[in-house]
Amino acid sequence: MLQILEGSTYKSCQSPNYNYFFRKKDGVFLEWGATKDEDPTHAPFPNLVDLEISKVVDENFIVDKNKYNVVDKGCNGCEFCYKLANKGQKTISMKTKTFDTLMSKLNKNRGICQCAIGINQISTCPDFWNIIKNCRNKHSVVPNYTTRGEDLTERDYKNTAKHCGAVAISYSDRDTTYNTVQKFIFHGTKQTNIHYMISHETLNKCYKVMDNCRSDKRLRNLNALVLLMFKNKTTNTFTTITDVKIYKKLIDYAKKLKIPLGFDSCSAYNYLRAIQGEENYETQSQYVTSCCAARSSSYINIFGEYHACSFLEGREEWGGGLNVLEADDFIRDIWNHPQTVKFREKNIRCSREMSNPCKYFDKTQ
Repeated sequence: MLQILEGSTYKSCQSPNYNYFFRKKDGVFLEWGATKDEDPTHAPFPNLVDLEISKVVDENFIVDKNKYNVVDKGCNGCEFCYKLANKGQKTISMKTKTFDTLMSKLNKNRGICQCAIGINQISTCPDFWNIIKNCRNKHSVVPNYTTRGEDLTERDYKNTAKHCGAVAISYSDRDTTYNTVQKFIFHGTKQTNIHYMISHETLNKCYKVMDNCRSDKRLRNLNALVLLMFKNKTTNTFTTITDVKIYKKLIDYAKKLKIPLGFDSCSAYNYLRAIQGEENYETQSQYVTSCCAARSSSYINIFGEYHACSFLEGREEWGGGLNVLEADDFIRDIWNHPQTVKFREKNIRCSREMSNPCKYFDKTQ
């Protein structure tokens, strides 16, 4: 029998083969299988959801205005964006009712712990703060989001501290990013991170950002510098780093400076190979989560379509995805759909073999 237990500061799952404990104030998440020493291969439901609530579209895109808001504003663009968000003249965003419908289906058993809200800009999402508040108060899920920080107001900073578990600032330029970090921390968001995409072309600047984490007062209380692996989904001209020696050098430099460093799960294989042989390898490896797509996490795009992760959206494996809005039972119709199960089994096998399950991630050297 599976039970979800929840208090004001925690959420836990108890079952014979899968268990977790989640602490709401700082995102600490522990999971185990039948025993505390057993790592589960997957969860019986997603405990983390990546949910896109806004999207830049072409001016001729037809929108269902019962489900979405429309703002005649595109995006300033970001050279790192794998969604090509700078291609379009208007932004569509979910209405609160659409979000609530999706979350009610996704979280019927109340087992989801966190939701990463995907947005273009807060200023282009009229229902953004209603969605954030409902996510936490109505659906009992801690919301987080990522921003470049260019359009934020004092209200946004205060609401983030009050309602969100964490926030990440996508690195754009030094002053925009560092000033945004400082403001979030000043207003009380302790779990404030910088997301920095690493590739061969951005590597040198990454070291400068590391130096700044030690020397720039605006970053004094930064929670972590999180490095995101570049995966070439679009026609970007960046090059994926596959040499673990480069990762080892990054990790050692962060240790030398004594700065908090993190990686996305796409980097897990490179990270683990980079620290192999270190005296505390076994301890460090316990804090590493490899690809959790279709194992414990889900990606849902703005149209309510499920994909194992956002990098698979529109690809041949998934096409248009699986429609959550039309599903009667998310666990049966989506989470345990044959397509999801097939991907999950491959992901589990690759994780056991310490190989890479993602076709967009170059083979590790």
